[in-house]
Amino acid sequence: MWKNGGGTIPKIVFHFNHANTKEEAESQWDDRKGRIKRDNLYVIMYNLDGVTEEQLHLLDDYPCNNKVVLTSKELPDIYWSKFIKRPNTGQYPDSYLGRNIFGLRHFEKKWDYVEFLNQK
Repeated sequence: MWKNGGGTIPKIVFHFNHANTKEEAESQWDDRKGRIKRDNLYVIMYNLDGVTEEQLHLLDDYPCNNKVVLTSKELPDIYWSKFIKRPNTGQYPDSYLGRNIFGLRHFEKKWDYVEFLNQK
């Protein structure tokens, strides 16, 4: 946990799916940390793993102008949220993050993430 202004932001967990060992993952992370441009961060997150609205509000004032949380329910109090209606097929989150036969995730049909990444 770390402090940000008036609140505490929960610990962020990174998953290194392609690392074979903990040491390899730590080495990869150390390399990546050195390439972070803190004045040009983009944060894309999903409201999947039990993240509460209160926790999202803790990130409201985080110094990052390029952030979005993709959510399957409307969150009008979270100005940086993007509501994407959950499809009626499959189990959530698989139906939300799952790919169609063309390789597109459900949310990619509803939200132009390339435009988001190219905004100034």
